[in-house]
Amino acid sequence: MRKTLIAAAAIAATAGLLIPGAVANAATDTQVVDFTVTAAAGGGLSVTIGGPVSTLALQSLGTTAKGSLTLFGIGDSRGGATGWNASLALEDFANVSNPAMKIPATNATYTPNSVLGLIGGGSAPVVSTQLKNTPTVVITRSNRIPGAWLEAATVPNVDALSVEIPTSVALGQYKATLTLSAV
Repeated sequence: MRKTLIAAAAIAATAGLLIPGAVANAATDTQVVDFTVTAAAGGGLSVTIGGPVSTLALQSLGTTAKGSLTLFGIGDSRGGATGWNASLALEDFANVSNPAMKIPATNATYTPNSVLGLIGGGSAPVVSTQLKNTPTVVITRSNRIPGAWLEAATVPNVDALSVEIPTSVALGQYKATLTLSAV
């Protein structure tokens, strides 16, 4: 019993000393909290295609070949409101049997389908674009709301490519490499 009274008295005395002393001797100090926001591990922009080959329908001289390209994907894990530009570069189409015979890349027009999978508001309007050998912006993603840290946009590309066939080229199969990039 005596131990309990001594313990209770000690607790009461300590509480009485701490509370008034804390108020009477209050002090403040400040500290700056500094940090940098970075992309998620491995974050940034990435591009993917649905496969290595796309084939346009057979066409005769002086007509337009049309066809679908494989699916394009643009991944953005940078976080924040920064948008991106997707670009295409197209080599000139070379005749497989006679590579000196070419159809210029500028004869090709890319008209993407709607961009799917946009996260965080904003837009990525689609327009027809004449292609070139150098990267040409074909989709601009803008006005993204901050906080949407991961976006996986896809472009179906159904009937997205048309190529005007000149009347002066050799008959045969033509091939070109199409390069997708994003910045």
